[in-house]
Amino acid sequence: MNSRHRFVVSAENGAFHAWQCKLFYFSSITRLKHQPIFIVHANGSAWHPDFHDLVRAGAILRTAPSYVAANGIPSRNFPGTLLEAVPLLRSGELIVLCDPDMVFVSRPELPIVLAASYYSYLNYDKPSIYAAARRLCLRKRTLHDRQHELACGTPYIFPVEIAREFGSVWLQAFDSFTSENRDGDNIWLDLMYAFGLAALKLDLRVKMFDAVNVDSPPGCMLTRKIIHYGIGDANWDKRWYQAEDNIPKVWAPSFIPDEGTVLSELFSQIRSTPKFYQDIFGFRANSNGSLR
Repeated sequence: MNSRHRFVVSAENGAFHAWQCKLFYFSSITRLKHQPIFIVHANGSAWHPDFHDLVRAGAILRTAPSYVAANGIPSRNFPGTLLEAVPLLRSGELIVLCDPDMVFVSRPELPIVLAASYYSYLNYDKPSIYAAARRLCLRKRTLHDRQHELACGTPYIFPVEIAREFGSVWLQAFDSFTSENRDGDNIWLDLMYAFGLAALKLDLRVKMFDAVNVDSPPGCMLTRKIIHYGIGDANWDKRWYQAEDNIPKVWAPSFIPDEGTVLSELFSQIRSTPKFYQDIFGFRANSNGSLR
């Protein structure tokens, strides 16, 4: 990465994303020496207190409108974040679009063109994806021939000059998946496939890079410079900490993973986060590691 890369985090206004953003900020500041931008999409409520804590800590947060219709799908806000980020960057900069459930081990090597991280489990050879492509007037043969270069996901990298058009087409591509074809547990997969369809629609080439470890399978070793802890297993899962009452427990994980694993690095950063904010705010964290 270089000074042209600007990390942008897409967040929902709620407790679940708020604690993840706190961890993301700690990791970005301590591992990358980089000031990320958080785009917090409105939901009709005041900001969660953790977002105010981030502002107090020096983070850059911006409120953005919701891109989700009533009773719609929150993941639609992710391409919306790309649109909202464009006015915040200068010509020549690159948006590195991230989920909040990511941390960094050290500074990764990042492309300076349209790019995304490789995810091996994506497979475009599905009827629902071909149907979405057809609604975008994309040929099945084109999708079949290029699908291997589109098996990618967050972090996405966009030169700011193409980001606005790409974000608009990405939303269109996401909307091409009908409600009948959506799997409630895999909406984020639709978003990843929609990214590939948008690239095809715009006839843009995507450079894939391999800098991300996910938190699966259990006990997987740390080999890359970015961790995406979006999967979980029986030992630890971010989804255990969605409810407000459970969130204080996230800062003191009880499971002890093997050294050198993805969870070992993730837990090290989780346990260090309360002191990071304590040193900024000048208060002592609770005995259970809670930040509030």
